[in-house]
Amino acid sequence: MPMPTTPINIDLDLVGTYCPMAFVKLSVFIEKLEDNSVFTVLYENTPANEPLVRSIEALGHNVINTHIINPENDPPNSVINKHPITEKKITLIIMKVQVKK
Repeated sequence: MPMPTTPINIDLDLVGTYCPMAFVKLSVFIEKLEDNSVFTVLYENTPANEPLVRSIEALGHNVINTHIINPENDPPNSVINKHPITEKKITLIIMKVQVKK
């Protein structure tokens, strides 16, 4: 899936946070949302965060899609190019989730 060129609203920025704390923060965020709400989360593509998608799905929520943002390959005008972490050449993931309660 190509990187979107229009701005994406990141509802929850978990960059710099790793599982299990990333999962805890994401779970607390979800608790505040209504059923069928859709939100976007940004997090680092690290081995520690690998179970994040699986864990959210295990809670019954719907992961609509994920997109890997590789600062080496994505264009400088991509939606996340302004995030300070991209200067460090760290791969990020955008995940879109639908809440199911």
